[in-house]
Amino acid sequence: MNARQFRAGMDALSARLARCPDRYIQGFGESVVQDQGWDEQTVLMLEMAMLDGKMEVVDVSLHPNGSASAALVACAQKMLRGQVIAAPLTKAGSRMQVPLSLGPAPIESQSQP
Repeated sequence: MNARQFRAGMDALSARLARCPDRYIQGFGESVVQDQGWDEQTVLMLEMAMLDGKMEVVDVSLHPNGSASAALVACAQKMLRGQVIAAPLTKAGSRMQVPLSLGPAPIESQSQP
């Protein structure tokens, strides 16, 4: 699998979150723009199972350094579990975690302590 295929697969997963609440997507892997009213990254962690020729999303959680609502995480779990990315060179038997950046969350939308 090349980087272009992987990015296209991750972008397709991101697109599935279009109807989820509190979604601030700017594309996979883009940087935070601090001076435009954006603060913490909205980042999910995808647990991927390696299968012969593909990768399957088996779980979705909030990345330890990410910021997202419980509603977004629950929606992402529902929308992404079981989704598959083509990965012709992968072999079955292992798992990996992949961060999925949804862009920064607006400062005013974050919970105050």
